[in-house]
Amino acid sequence: MACQNGTTEYSSQYLEVDFATKRALVQCHWRLNAQVSTVGSTISARDEVEVPCRTFDLLFTTISISPRLEILEPLAEAEIHISTSKSDNRYSGSETISWAKPGTKKPTSHLFVQNAIMRNVDQNGSRITAVKLFLPVFEGYIVRDDLIQRRFLNYDLAESVSDFRSPRQHVQSFITSGEDLFQRAVNDAIGAILLKDLPGVNRPLLESAMSLLESEVAARLSFPWIMDTPIPRKRLAIVQGRPHPLVSAASEGVLRAAAALDIGLVILDQEGHWLQSTANEHLRDEFLVCELDVDDRLSDRIVNALSKSKGTIDGVTTYSDKHLTATAKAAQILGLWTNPPDAIEACSDKRKMREVTTPDLPRLFITGDVDLKEQLGFLPSPWPYPLIIKPTQGTSSEGVSKVCSEADLQFAVQKIREKFPRKNFLIEPYESGPEVDANFVLLDGEIIFNETNDDFPSSAEIPHASPSASFAEMSTIMPSILPESELSLLKSSLSGHLANLGCRSGVFHVEARVKNSRKSYKTTDKGLELTHWQSEGARYPDPSVFLIEINARTPGHQESFAVEFTYGIDYYALYMLLAILPPSLARSSNQPHIGNERVFNSELARLHVLSHAFPAHIQYPTNIVFIPVTRGGTFVSAKPLPQTLMEFIPNFRILMQKGQFIQDPEVGGQWPFVAYFLVTAKLVGKDGREQARALGESVRETFDYELI
Repeated sequence: MACQNGTTEYSSQYLEVDFATKRALVQCHWRLNAQVSTVGSTISARDEVEVPCRTFDLLFTTISISPRLEILEPLAEAEIHISTSKSDNRYSGSETISWAKPGTKKPTSHLFVQNAIMRNVDQNGSRITAVKLFLPVFEGYIVRDDLIQRRFLNYDLAESVSDFRSPRQHVQSFITSGEDLFQRAVNDAIGAILLKDLPGVNRPLLESAMSLLESEVAARLSFPWIMDTPIPRKRLAIVQGRPHPLVSAASEGVLRAAAALDIGLVILDQEGHWLQSTANEHLRDEFLVCELDVDDRLSDRIVNALSKSKGTIDGVTTYSDKHLTATAKAAQILGLWTNPPDAIEACSDKRKMREVTTPDLPRLFITGDVDLKEQLGFLPSPWPYPLIIKPTQGTSSEGVSKVCSEADLQFAVQKIREKFPRKNFLIEPYESGPEVDANFVLLDGEIIFNETNDDFPSSAEIPHASPSASFAEMSTIMPSILPESELSLLKSSLSGHLANLGCRSGVFHVEARVKNSRKSYKTTDKGLELTHWQSEGARYPDPSVFLIEINARTPGHQESFAVEFTYGIDYYALYMLLAILPPSLARSSNQPHIGNERVFNSELARLHVLSHAFPAHIQYPTNIVFIPVTRGGTFVSAKPLPQTLMEFIPNFRILMQKGQFIQDPEVGGQWPFVAYFLVTAKLVGKDGREQARALGESVRETFDYELI
């Protein structure tokens, strides 16, 4: 890492701030920081030397506040004028110049700085207000228009973070020489961070905080996110719009990423879907009515609906498990990018997945009660318990049961037949070992991002659990703390299964266990955690990977949000960018470069650029805490968690509505969640893991809700 052309000393400006009834004199100390350099980019030669931005620090202190003279031009109640002295001497009588002209709409950067100044004036100079501006080093196009905000999610010292450029807006490199550096920095900034207030007027403390923030800038933004070439606007069809935001947060990531990437969404769904409303038309390009019942004609209905679109369709995708195969078939008919529909179907159908990935695994494919008795009778010898029984097609662990006796097996079959009368199901041996979620982003078989997180045991896996107990998650913590050798084994084994299925590009959410792992879940004096259990020097079977299921889509929104907090990766953005790739590009694994060696392509470049994860030293562990219902009743309310816990929770959702009836899960076999909480540590490594785990347990113990 290196620095160029920075200043170490602060310069000073005086600002005259006119309000409707008062006038304030504010001193601003500013400094252009050194440009940070890094090595190891894969996008272009220039990026091996320099980071795309440099920063500009602003420190505001209110010197005096006085009534505004009546002889001055009157201002409206909400109107504010700020002018800047050309001299650093407030008594010099020098001419002042306005960087926010009265009567004109101020650029967003001006508003951000103006609000910071107003904040300081309102505090009567009892604090120093600090702002860090981001100035482009190169001209070009920013890969997404909220990049700075998304890379500083949950940063502890930031009060607010903003980006100031629209999608596909061209930016010019900032010229560091010449006059009026302060005003030009405010004019040309592409983003900014407002620091939280620190105690008193403590300049050394504040400068220390700004220095820490500068280090974070280098860690979070050291990749080539300003591209040379324009980013074309694309339109992406999504089969089945997401649930209404009042019902679920599942739509939040999709809509946010599409807006930031300037991807126009064409929504296909039933008549009356909330995104069809004119009140929500700003969230999508177009809404096309389409009957989405899953049958053999669904792909044709999707194609027919898209034929009526008002513009070009560049890709078609879905986040709905039951619509994945039909959507892939429709994309194939339209000549758009997709994985082979047979591969997607094999991911969705557990029987077909087993036939391709683990053909030697013992299993029974059952179509009914009579079929079960016949197949059990044909077994050469009884299978040892426990066994797993699950529908061949399903979501969210619905219908999955662990059975420990023939009586449990018959009971579980009866429940599945009642709940899923038209579905077939599998019976296979239950494999023990730590369970993980392993998520992959693939481009033509190349892994461009992968992470693994630990799934803590579900209620169905505790000793003496009820046969109707759920396999739904209770707690998931990232990053995983399995041994590196086992994480490498998971990566190679699971990516190999994806390749065998024919899945070469896309985002994949894979669930698996590590058999004979060197770690297991144990209850310690601190609580339940993965710990080493094997004795030193003893011989044990080698660890191996047991595949549970493959989902050819992003993880659930809770996990997708958590990955962005811990790693800085937005799965929704990558999923959509892959879906709009021309088929020829999706089959090319060459990384895009500038120059004569390879053709630079903005679509491929954005995929690679947005796959840059945070370095390990700022990967703060996140614990996804799910709160399932434990009994039936009518939901009344949930009590707020104490602020001491909420400081560690950047995202949560109460999933029940007042008056909502909940069936007894022991009767209905469904264990819905009352709430979820993302608990993010403020430490990293082992300490961060323990902090996230312990805080998650505190959330579970503290959270209280009322059913009647």
